[in-house]
Amino acid sequence: MSGSAINTFGVFASDNVAVLSPRHHNNPQALRLESAVFGKVLNPSDLRQKFQLYPLGTDSSVLSEEAMMAFEAQNINGSENNEMHPMMNQAHKNLARLAPSQYSDGVSSLGGADRSNPRFISNVVFDQQESIPDERGLSGMTWLWGQFLAHDTDLTPDKSGEIANVEVPIGDEHFDPMGKGGQSITLKRSLFDKMTGTDEANPREQENVITGWVDGGVVYGSDDERAKWIRTGENGKLKVSEGNFMPYNDGTQDNARIGMADGFFVAGDARSNEHSALISLHTLFVREHNRLADEIKAANPGFTDDEIYDRARKINAAQIPSITYNEYLPALLGEGVLDEYQGYDPSVDATVTNEFSTALFRYGHSTIEEVMFRLDEEGNEIPEGHLTLRDAFWDPKKVTEEGGIDPVLRGIVTLVMEKVDTKFVDSLRNFLFGQPGQGGMDLASLNIQRGRDHGLADYNTVREALGLQRRENFSDITSDPILAEKLELAYGSVDNIDLWVGALAEDHVEGASVGETTLTGMKDQFERLREGDRFFYEGDSSLSASDKKMIRNTTLADIIKRNTDIKNIADNSFFSPDHQPI
Repeated sequence: MSGSAINTFGVFASDNVAVLSPRHHNNPQALRLESAVFGKVLNPSDLRQKFQLYPLGTDSSVLSEEAMMAFEAQNINGSENNEMHPMMNQAHKNLARLAPSQYSDGVSSLGGADRSNPRFISNVVFDQQESIPDERGLSGMTWLWGQFLAHDTDLTPDKSGEIANVEVPIGDEHFDPMGKGGQSITLKRSLFDKMTGTDEANPREQENVITGWVDGGVVYGSDDERAKWIRTGENGKLKVSEGNFMPYNDGTQDNARIGMADGFFVAGDARSNEHSALISLHTLFVREHNRLADEIKAANPGFTDDEIYDRARKINAAQIPSITYNEYLPALLGEGVLDEYQGYDPSVDATVTNEFSTALFRYGHSTIEEVMFRLDEEGNEIPEGHLTLRDAFWDPKKVTEEGGIDPVLRGIVTLVMEKVDTKFVDSLRNFLFGQPGQGGMDLASLNIQRGRDHGLADYNTVREALGLQRRENFSDITSDPILAEKLELAYGSVDNIDLWVGALAEDHVEGASVGETTLTGMKDQFERLREGDRFFYEGDSSLSASDKKMIRNTTLADIIKRNTDIKNIADNSFFSPDHQPI
């Protein structure tokens, strides 16, 4: 098959025409042989001389005169990016699919009706007794950036009005310790396109309410109302609150889980308040925007508010895909996995797929640590102490009143993340957002149930859609005989595994921190997002060669140094200090 892994089941929500990408690897073994090609892309860890080339506070963030003449801002809602399909990845369009949906009734009912209960699978497969660090020394920033990136490309709210609670097995140690039965973990079904789900020829399709592009919408918003609200309207700047944090809600902006409650921040994405580390990363990029705005205004005193904002947004938003493709993806997937960028190709279907957003890109949930380190500049625990994960949720005061974002960012780039596997720390598997019976949930169970809510195809079917061979036995998935036995107990058949579970259970590809299915699915999605994006910074006509070089040479560590008091930080934020790439 030529083209992307999206087949005729993955169509543009705008016009129902499937367009295939001109490049796709059908041979997964070839994935590890491309380092010579990818080697042409600069390695951020080798760019330590850039401070001499681009001194901070001078020409490091001012667009060239050439770029000023050709400037074009991207629409906030993601529309009119792809010239052949102007509504591709626009907010409020449907997710695509790699493989046809597998709803139990062929139309819309939960998939996996013949599979085990999600909480049973969680108890059998996902119980974690001790810390299992990533074997390559990836830092916690890897999972945090993955979450930040996920919030830049996909949001499918649970606002369909339908309930799909996970039943708790009788006598569950955490959720039914008295053995009374009748307990459940709450889950609401996802928002979907009301024009779908009518019959087997038109099964249910879920809606992505934010832009699907890696475009900085996580900072700036995906609709005009929110984008306007977070702006000051003066000097191109974004609003901040006391202490240079994000602005607080005034009761008009809807946030995830907490609605319009005051005491919580407003960012481009509605999920920014979820935990202390996410708050810190959001705050960092708001500060970076305002820093850029100051430089642009100083260099161009006649510019209007809109002109300054658009140009600061252009650079700040471009730094997000640059960090993603030059630092994050090589760290997680290994050097040389992605094909070399050949330029914008309007024929590429860049639509975010359901399998990617609902399963494969949720790998990071297994990598989150039980404790969130908070460190001073000398690497010591701050007086307020470290944060247990369960105490870090939905509480901005843990940042604003306990040392700010600096201790959190120092901690997240220092601590080695947990291994990508089928193990979840207790704070996510038994105490997510509260105690059992008091709002507490099990993220592993919810991820399994969400995949069934979306009618995702089973693990082997998706592997086949990605050009990979089907697994014949549980031992083909994992070399760990105990895990293989647990998978067989949970599923019975290797052809009936939930995609998210099967992908996490795989042995890691050599040189990567994920298995073959996750690696191939991420390669497919991120190559399409890059190649089908007219505003991807490397191909953006609004940026000159020198602008692109400046953006390419800016690492996440640079942005952290520019906008905090942190000086003692490793060059590569995605590896812990003791595991820096050579």
